[in-house]
Amino acid sequence: MPNKPDKIQPKILIYRHKLPNGGYTEFQLNERIRGNQVAVEFGFPNETLQNWRASSRESGEIVGIPHFQDGDVNFYTRREVIEYVEEHTFRKKKSDTSDSSDSSDSSHQNTNVYKIKDKKNKHTT
Repeated sequence: MPNKPDKIQPKILIYRHKLPNGGYTEFQLNERIRGNQVAVEFGFPNETLQNWRASSRESGEIVGIPHFQDGDVNFYTRREVIEYVEEHTFRKKKSDTSDSSDSSDSSHQNTNVYKIKDKKNKHTT
């Protein structure tokens, strides 16, 4: 029996939020991808994508990531998926991580901490 050549596995692309355009080339950004590919690259479960499509049909407005249908297959444009992810993902900004001691609100700066000294409820500061 002759040896069969190994199947060449397609390269799995992963969205990298720290890189410009998620690390994709211009061609890859404009590429139409299926829901399974969106699930792998961006971590959206297929059930979520299905719920968004159903809600879009029922409400008449786009819910979730914009998609289009070709026959029985739903496609997404990778660029639109990235735009959705960037718009709806919470990322800490430098202002969110600022030190609270810099704020003008000093109500928490004079807080006393009490330690229980013994069972007779004597407290010390």
